[in-house]
Amino acid sequence: MISPLQRKLVRDLWGRKGSLIALLVIIAIGVGAYVGVASVWRDLDGARRDYYRAQRLAHFVVDLKRLPQWAVVESAALPNIDVLQGRVRQAVLMELPGVERPIPGAAISMPERRRPVLNDVMLRSGGWFSGEGAQEVILDHAFAAAHGLRPGDRIKVLLLDRQHELLIVGTAQSPEFVYLIPPDGGFAPDPARYGVLYAPEDFLRESGDLQGAWNQLIGTLHDDSPTAVASSLMLLADRLDPYGVTLTTNMRDDPSVRYLEDELVGLEVQSRVMPVLFLGVAALVLNVLLGRLVAQQRTIIGTLRALGYPAAAVTRHYLAYGLSVGLVGGLAGVAVGGWIQVAMVDMYQDFFALPGLAPRFHPHVALVGLAISVLFAVAGTWKGVRGAARLAPADAMRPPPPERGGRILPERIPALWRRIPFGGRRVLRT
Repeated sequence: MISPLQRKLVRDLWGRKGSLIALLVIIAIGVGAYVGVASVWRDLDGARRDYYRAQRLAHFVVDLKRLPQWAVVESAALPNIDVLQGRVRQAVLMELPGVERPIPGAAISMPERRRPVLNDVMLRSGGWFSGEGAQEVILDHAFAAAHGLRPGDRIKVLLLDRQHELLIVGTAQSPEFVYLIPPDGGFAPDPARYGVLYAPEDFLRESGDLQGAWNQLIGTLHDDSPTAVASSLMLLADRLDPYGVTLTTNMRDDPSVRYLEDELVGLEVQSRVMPVLFLGVAALVLNVLLGRLVAQQRTIIGTLRALGYPAAAVTRHYLAYGLSVGLVGGLAGVAVGGWIQVAMVDMYQDFFALPGLAPRFHPHVALVGLAISVLFAVAGTWKGVRGAARLAPADAMRPPPPERGGRILPERIPALWRRIPFGGRRVLRT
């Protein structure tokens, strides 16, 4: 059975539907911003962690001129070293049909027979090398798609001073190149202007005159904190100095890893700041709205108290305004947040090569968004609710006393006050 106070609540809400709809829009945007951005942050971070773990992303890279294979085994005994692996990386130029200028890229060695390695690749099409000494290559999937290349096609690759015609046996993607930027600059990935190819170890060694040696060292550490990585890289650089160490890189400082990490930090900040702005405005508007409602219904409040309604019942009645607005606005915000999440994930899929990136529903995020909406709404109504509860029946039945008067600061400056029109004076005094 609906009580008289509940019927009054429905009538009051309907009578102010115009201002309440505007208020609900503000709350829905605030909650939607939190739910959408917080969900995207979890989708992006989860896909990144799973991908890095599955493909064994290295913690560091050391570039050298020429490193014998036996030196890798010796260096693996250094403190904090978990796994150490040598590989060959060479700059290449690729000639493609229909493209006027050669396209720069990088060639990275992979085992002829597939086995788990650091910075492993995930095959997207085709297969692995045949292992028969043929000149074969696996292309970066985004680069191949940008140029319409498929397994079975051939490309011409200039490696050092020799040109090779290589058979494409597959396409793949690597956690090392989630956000691949061309070396000639730019802020957005452009797979059409820069490519990565993966070739058999023996082929790259022979082409680069590195038989029995490597020119790059990658590895993982037991402790991968920034301080520990820096210390381990110093030890490695000192041990490998005779082999011409040219660069040591913490993988956290790699452009691909750094761009993704910075984007996650930005999303986390947005999920905290944007809801506070919108919901703070909503709380302020609710405070004004309920304060005016209590002032207008002063006599009604007095009548309710005189008819026997306790102060607690009147408090719950006016508090229900904020609860109703908070719940409806929060539910609308969860729906808006789902739409924001899907749109942002679609956008990020164009920028980051993360195979597991997809929009997922996170119940705890939706519940937190709903709770934040209700909390801000109740906080906005509390001042008006407290004013309604404090009114004694005898006081509420009388009109409110006039506000206190007095001269304001501009009024104490006659030269200034005389120049202000009458309407402006009323505004300033109010």
